Amino acid sequence: PVTRQSIVVDVEATGVVTAINAVEVRSKASGQITQMPVDAGSQVKAGDLLARIDPRDPQSRFDQANASLRAAQSNLETARAQFERNQKLLQQGVITQPEVEQARTAYANAQSQVQNAKTQVDLARISLEDVTIQAPSAGTVIAKNVAVGQVISSSTNSPSGGTVLLQIANLGVVYDSTLVTESDIGKV
Repeated sequence: PVTRQSIVVDVEATGVVTAINAVEVRSKASGQITQMPVDAGSQVKAGDLLARIDPRDPQSRFDQANASLRAAQSNLETARAQFERNQKLLQQGVITQPEVEQARTAYANAQSQVQNAKTQVDLARISLEDVTIQAPSAGTVIAKNVAVGQVISSSTNSPSGGTVLLQIANLGVVYDSTLVTESDIGKV
């Protein structure tokens, strides 16, 4: 007997399920990886620790910048005292105007050195903070390209863009890239 029923035609194809917003994580610091608590498949939240680079060089530069700042501040205090002393001596007629101007110039140079030293401390602090790589967003680690002990290059100092450490993606939104033969397109 004739009956009403559904006809199902299957189309088979292979494809790749890909995350839409995959993020490549690179480091702004160069050096040896000392810690990496995540693996492929790990779930991470924004701000979670992904990797830590050996901090000895950045720490040394930070300490050196702080020492330079202290020396510049000491030099500034000396230059200020000399300038104020020379102004008093000029009023008493003991020294000449060019000597006061020379002390003023030394004082201005000392102020400039302090500002430069503060900038170097800030840059060294940033470099020290850059040895800790944190997750930029929540997601799943879909690829881990490096391991503990490996030496990586910085993304800011390398012409190639540096070493890709990890790839993170939100797997809640994905797409499928599939090649379907032309004869099967009409069945889709």
